[in-house]
Amino acid sequence: TTRWALTCTCARGLHRGRCWRLRKARAHHQIFPMSGAYFAALDIRFFVKAGTTASTAPTSSSTMTEVLSLSNASIQGTSSTQKVTDYSSSFGFGKAIVTENGYSIPAALNLDPTSEGYKVIKRAFRNGAAGQTLQWYRELPLVGSGNTDGQVDAGVALVTNLQEDLTAGNVAKLTFTLEGYGVPQDYQQGDGIATLTITNGGNGLSAGTGVALVSTSPAQGNLSGKNATATITVNGSGVIQTITVVASGENYKVGDVLTITDTAVVGSGDTAPVLTVATVA
Repeated sequence: TTRWALTCTCARGLHRGRCWRLRKARAHHQIFPMSGAYFAALDIRFFVKAGTTASTAPTSSSTMTEVLSLSNASIQGTSSTQKVTDYSSSFGFGKAIVTENGYSIPAALNLDPTSEGYKVIKRAFRNGAAGQTLQWYRELPLVGSGNTDGQVDAGVALVTNLQEDLTAGNVAKLTFTLEGYGVPQDYQQGDGIATLTITNGGNGLSAGTGVALVSTSPAQGNLSGKNATATITVNGSGVIQTITVVASGENYKVGDVLTITDTAVVGSGDTAPVLTVATVA
């Protein structure tokens, strides 16, 4: 279901909803906040899984449940410091040293009791005193042309401060805080391709120059590599013999699995090749 926000553009719209246009809209329609729309537009994704105090930060979202309709999942770091005197300084200036680091993630989403993500979060809150934690995994995609700082953050946390907002006339909301349990991890994404390994040369292929390479693992998308091209040569059976990187692209990691889908190279009935990133630039 598509949900829209009503926005006042008149001068009185700055007065926190006192504009008659908004009052009239509220009388006939429910005004939906844009919860989750910003996340969805940027393809920011957040996954969770029940854990214990012995759990470690996940390295993949493959067995996790995605939390939908999020409007906030920002990591907020905290540090405890202690001031000491630098006696090596003739002026005796103090120095602050960090004695402890921590983090929390205040989160909010539209409440859907049938959502599996909601169920996982609520169970983790209910069973927190018994040692249940929540493993979390957040994907931040590439943003903007040429940007190679796509990143995944992950960790283990306790679910605290869970609150439901079921106020009549409003969209049901759920807010909660993930209190970090241990060190969070961040997995920076990769670089341009330097060399490729021909894992499977395919069959029936045609030679090509500047052929686009398509990621299959991870699946082609905002967290996969992109924009790499290569020149291939084939033998009489259409099996790749050599492959030379033309454009190295961005965001690739060693071990990424690629293929070719260009119909000028892979025709109907042909077997597509399997290529593996061997080294990155």
